[in-house]
This record gives sequence, structure tokens and C-alpha cells, in this order.
Amino acid sequence: MVSPSAFSKFFDYFKTVPAFFGRFLDFKSNLNLNSGTLFVGLGLVAVLLYGLSLGRTRAIISLLSIYIAFTFDKVFPYFNELRQALKFSLDDYVLRLSLFLAVYAAVFVIFNYSFIKKKFSSSDFSLFSVLMLSVLQLGLLASILASFLPRETLKFLGPFYNFLAGDKALFYWSIVPVPAILFLGR
Repeated sequence: MVSPSAFSKFFDYFKTVPAFFGRFLDFKSNLNLNSGTLFVGLGLVAVLLYGLSLGRTRAIISLLSIYIAFTFDKVFPYFNELRQALKFSLDDYVLRLSLFLAVYAAVFVIFNYSFIKKKFSSSDFSLFSVLMLSVLQLGLLASILASFLPRETLKFLGPFYNFLAGDKALFYWSIVPVPAILFLGR
């Protein structure tokens, strides 16, 4: 049987619930809806939707494709010949960006239809691992793409510049997914 004091205490807690939720619904005092907050919120929603639509197997395949395309870009010795072979003039960063995205798409398609997909497929579905892989994959991709662009075109990043662009950011975004795959495991 429930004691009257326990029931009274429960009722006191129950009476504080509307006030508790009321604090979260008071947008003027608790929520700072500036452009940065909205940008981060929309980015998180986009990563969530991207991760859920991609799935764990394709997220790993995409991550491997990014590494291969980035390596290809770093070791590709024929940029001058490719620039001369084009009938129109392109900036160096546009050419490198286009080549990177083309190699990434080609490697992703090849891996998606190869034996590698069967090796990474798993019946386990961990929402956390898929979301974490998506964040790491998109962070690496954004950092690589930002490394191709001239610094003056990246002014729109504002405070996120040090987080996504630059040599140190690229280094960290390229290193972190490797141990993360081990910890997210099966």
C-alpha cells in the first residue's frame, strides 16, 4: 500500500511538470535563434536524414571512397596536362574539386556493386553508429572540399573555419574516422 506522504510527494512533483515544460516553451528567454543556431540545427537535421538514408554499409563504403579520392588527388601528377587538354579555362581549385568529386563518385559506385559491400554489410542496425559515421564522413568531406577552395571564398564559414578548413582541421578530420570505426564496431 502507498503511504500518504509518498502520494503527496508524487503529487508535488507532478504539479511542477507544467512549470518545467513552460521554461522550455518560453522561446524569448531560453532560445537564441540567430543565424548560427539555425545553421547548426539545419546541419544536424541534414546529417540525421543523410545518415538514416545512407545506412551503415554505405556510410563505410562512402568513407573509404573519400579516402581513396583524396589520396588520388594528392598523388595525381597530370593536372597540368589535364588543364591543357580542356577546351576551356578552369581555375586550379575547380579542376581539383571536379576531379575529386568524379573519382569519389566512381569509387563509391564501384564499391557499392563489388564484393566489398557484402564484407561490410551487417544485419545489426545501430542508430548511433550510423549517425556517428555520417558526421565523421561529412566532416571529412567538408574539410577536404574546403581545402581545395581559396581562403577568401571560405569567409562565410565564420567561426567554423578553424573547425572545418585549414591544415590542422583536415588532419584531424582524416584521422578521427579510423579509430571511430574500430570503436563503433559491430
